[in-house]
Amino acid sequence: CALPLLPDFPYKEFFTLITRISVLPLGFAAVFTSIMIYADTHRSLWSVRRSAPRFFGTVISLLLLGLSIHSPMLRPFAALAIAAKTLPEFIVMRRSQIQGDWSALRHSGRLLLGPLLRITLWRFGLAALSMLLVLFSPWLALPVLIASEILERQLFFQSVHAPKMPGNFGVSSPH
Repeated sequence: CALPLLPDFPYKEFFTLITRISVLPLGFAAVFTSIMIYADTHRSLWSVRRSAPRFFGTVISLLLLGLSIHSPMLRPFAALAIAAKTLPEFIVMRRSQIQGDWSALRHSGRLLLGPLLRITLWRFGLAALSMLLVLFSPWLALPVLIASEILERQLFFQSVHAPKMPGNFGVSSPH
């Protein structure tokens, strides 16, 4: 980002071009490595299938939001990307309603709709508000979307079923 602001030096244009070309693929590769770190835990909620849409959805939503600042015709696509990004969370919450399912995903869905409900409602409320705001002012939508994404990350970590986490010693016995 700072290359164009630096004083001229040999091959400055070349380095600027290489940097511009490589930013997007390197960024996507970095996001993919983050997904794989969580997938390696083998927790259902953090599988590649469930994490990739959430992580890349954040990237695409923010990318389209940023592009829509200068290209207003992209604003509906930014709103659509934000909406699509919430679908994996709705799918997990839907799992909590399936009777007879005692999977880790049902546990996560029940957490989202139970003890974490207030955070869940704020997360989706802010996402909906950012979808509306982006149609009128991407600059106003940006902090709202970031707040929504921070809550999504909190839910990502707090709703995972992790029975073998350090400090979890099973059922406590009365002394």
